[in-house]
Amino acid sequence: MITVKFGFQLGLFLGAAFLGLACSARAWDKPLWVRQFGTDAYEGEFSSLATDSAGNIYIVRNIGIFQDWWVFKYNSDGHVLWKKQLGANISWINGIGSDTSGNVYLAGLTGSDAWVAKYDTAGVLIWERQLGTDEYDSATDVATDTAGNVYVTGLTDGSFGGPNYGLGDAWVLKCDYAGNVVWKQQLGSEGTDLSEGMAVDVFKNVYLVGRTDGALVVGGDRPLEDAWIAKYAPTGRFLWKRQYGTADYDEALDVAADPAGDVYVAGTSGVNPWLAKYNAAGRLQWQRRRLDLYGQAKGVATDVAGGIYVTGGVLTEFRSYDVWLAKYDTAGRVQWNRRLGTEGEEYPSDVATDDRGHVYLTGSTTGSLSGSNLGGTDAWMAKYFTRR
Repeated sequence: MITVKFGFQLGLFLGAAFLGLACSARAWDKPLWVRQFGTDAYEGEFSSLATDSAGNIYIVRNIGIFQDWWVFKYNSDGHVLWKKQLGANISWINGIGSDTSGNVYLAGLTGSDAWVAKYDTAGVLIWERQLGTDEYDSATDVATDTAGNVYVTGLTDGSFGGPNYGLGDAWVLKCDYAGNVVWKQQLGSEGTDLSEGMAVDVFKNVYLVGRTDGALVVGGDRPLEDAWIAKYAPTGRFLWKRQYGTADYDEALDVAADPAGDVYVAGTSGVNPWLAKYNAAGRLQWQRRRLDLYGQAKGVATDVAGGIYVTGGVLTEFRSYDVWLAKYDTAGRVQWNRRLGTEGEEYPSDVATDDRGHVYLTGSTTGSLSGSNLGGTDAWMAKYFTRR
């Protein structure tokens, strides 16, 4: 998922915003472990997270003054198995994914073009592709299906998978296991349409979410930005799109599919995060807006048992930011809440689950989540049980 922005809207302190968060320590179960990583240089953050069927964890991270990009593989205990520095031509990494064979995929930006690469389970590069037009193009997320195909989404100022509809358009493409482009599509309005996240369901349908300041649907253009979701068939055929907006700024930042083929969208309206469920036909089943949280939703993930996990940042009573994590059931009922924070600033980047009943978070901190802060901003990851 894209990590370029994390712009919470700051304002006057609202005491009511902390309902459900200003609890005793016993109300928040501790993580199984937290790993903090840093040097005396700027460590940036883990920008995206994925897991595989063996319980391994894959994370991309920018390190140092020159913001070099690395991909790391950890075991389920948070110990590094290998790490690989990416080329100097890589400007930014926004997304990471894995397949059933343990291969890992990265998506991002090189120069003014989109970029996607595939590595095997040992971290050896299998293939990489530079994708673009004569205009600016970037890749913002990547996902896979059970057949080994890979899907990439992003932003283009040109004609990437069709005509440009206005300013920046969203795009999506499918590659086979060898990196050959199978199909590509473009989605846009008269405004700017940014694709923030994507998911592929068990039927190989593709879902995109993002934000727009235009009218992706008839009557959808509101004074400020709106959230949107779109669905494509496995063949690349466009199926449907939905636009959602309020009087505030609205954005959809991430999407996840469950085993039944329903999808869950995490987003923010104004200063409140929300979670929404859509069925396969695009009908909204429910939406839960967290009026008790003053912050932003950042990521969403599902597990095989029907749990939905949402993470984001929340402004605390001390005017700093902590990480929140909530579990919902498929009916939209909150199962539990967690909070992670220090005296410093903690921001989440992504969330993922494994098949063994665990949920993982990544982000950045200026405090000491695990051991001492080694200077400025450190990266971190944490592991929780999915059960209460």
